[in-house]
Amino acid sequence: NKEKKMFEENINNLTLKLTTSENDMKILKEKYDHLQTELLNNSTSMENQSKLLLESTINDLKKEQENSINNVIKEQEDITQTKLSDLKDKLECEHSMKLESTINDLKKEQENSINNVIKEQEDLTQTKLSDLKDKLECEHSMKLESTIND
Repeated sequence: NKEKKMFEENINNLTLKLTTSENDMKILKEKYDHLQTELLNNSTSMENQSKLLLESTINDLKKEQENSINNVIKEQEDITQTKLSDLKDKLECEHSMKLESTINDLKKEQENSINNVIKEQEDLTQTKLSDLKDKLECEHSMKLESTIND
């Protein structure tokens, strides 16, 4: 009887231990499932954070590249503008010098032309004066001769 009681007590103890172990297993299983879910959530969150970081980095690099391109374009525009301005100044200077040379040539040509006209007029006037002098001398001589004859 005593043995049976001890045996039953042992069985009850073992059953209790088994039940406790099953409950512990359930709790461990729930903890395991919870940790798996948490790990999955963390993994997804880290993946999302990585994507966001990558997108942000790509956007920053695009902006940096765009700024760099705009700076290079601006520098090239400035250089081109300076070269164009220098070329314009040079052409204006050359044009001005050619214009000045042309004006000087025209002035010399005009002066020569005026001098030639003056010379021709002086020659013409000299010829007319000489002809008039000859005519007057001739008339005077004829009058003198006529006066002498009278």
